[in-house]
Amino acid sequence: MTLEHIDTIIALVAILSGVSLLITILTQMFSDLLSLRGKHLQWGLKTLLENIDPGLTKDADAISKAVLLHPLISDSMFSRNKSIGFFHWRYATVIRFEELIGILKKFGDADIRSLPNGESEKISPFLRELQKLTPGAEKKVAEIVQKSRGDIEQWFQCTMDRVSQHFVMHTRIVTIICSVLIAFLLHLDTFEMLTRFSNDAELRSRLVASADALNQKADEILNTSGKTSSVIYLDAMKQFKTDYKIQLNLAEPSGFKDLDAATAWLRSQLQTQKIPDADTEMWVKRYLAFIPPASLRVRADQLKTILNDKMKSQIIPDPYPKIISYWKPSFRHFLGVLATAMLLSLGAPFWFNMLKTLTNLRPILATKEKNETEEIRRQQSAIAARAGQPEKNGTPTDG
Repeated sequence: MTLEHIDTIIALVAILSGVSLLITILTQMFSDLLSLRGKHLQWGLKTLLENIDPGLTKDADAISKAVLLHPLISDSMFSRNKSIGFFHWRYATVIRFEELIGILKKFGDADIRSLPNGESEKISPFLRELQKLTPGAEKKVAEIVQKSRGDIEQWFQCTMDRVSQHFVMHTRIVTIICSVLIAFLLHLDTFEMLTRFSNDAELRSRLVASADALNQKADEILNTSGKTSSVIYLDAMKQFKTDYKIQLNLAEPSGFKDLDAATAWLRSQLQTQKIPDADTEMWVKRYLAFIPPASLRVRADQLKTILNDKMKSQIIPDPYPKIISYWKPSFRHFLGVLATAMLLSLGAPFWFNMLKTLTNLRPILATKEKNETEEIRRQQSAIAARAGQPEKNGTPTDG
């Protein structure tokens, strides 16, 4: 394999890696928007409760939702607020066994059924879910926890494993769907790209040069997959500061490692301005409303960075082909795009591992090819020198 061949492969893998990263970002956006982790965790707890005691089947859905909406369990900034965000945004995305047991034991401690009609709108989503339980269900839950704690503990970890498998399966389905859509929308033809990269040395070299930048960006995005990056909190605070610069005189935020740090910084800023505590909580809630849009905005910026700065190639065809081009004059283009969709469905981690392997292999191959070229030149020089020697010494002499 020559250096030109491996550069052609690296160019193709760079394109597939970049597009796979776009698909990963879209999958993350979809997962965050629908709170898939919280929904799957709620499904897991509901299934666990139904199987621990069939008598809880009717109330298992409300119980599992109430557990994940409890202010001490939910890691969502919307757990106390009904007016902001989708309902599923308020679910916790992770729970430990002791936390589950502790919350279930508390179910029988408070009687909330005496609240007047309409008062449930003023209480937390956790209590609102408890009100949906059948009479006596809270005490029954507490009794089951005391009696069947061992069974719950035995099946808890198995249930969490099933939850993880379900979440991964659904994200894989989203990844495959996005791979097919992106491949066909962008007319990414594997066969055509290989031909183009093998014939266009300049484009090939640009893509090879972009491999390191793509790897760095991939490490940043893939390492925060499924988590809310600290940059999102900072972006939300900057937007909050800009929108309310007339009412509030906030300092320039420098960065927050998590949501607690961001809200603590905001409270300290408001305290220095002698804002009343009631108004402080109002401003904190307004800041929290900026976080989901900030998350989507950061993902969009990542998309733009990959497309404009890292890919170094125009992947959106111009002019855009007609749909008939997939099968006329032949099905070759359709098969090439289908092959791309199948390759993209392998996922960004696969392609970036492949890209790192190839970029590490390239210097070795380049050095080997250089040494071989120098050796051939030395041999040719030696042959030329030997061929010229008789002419120099073989000059005829007089009789």
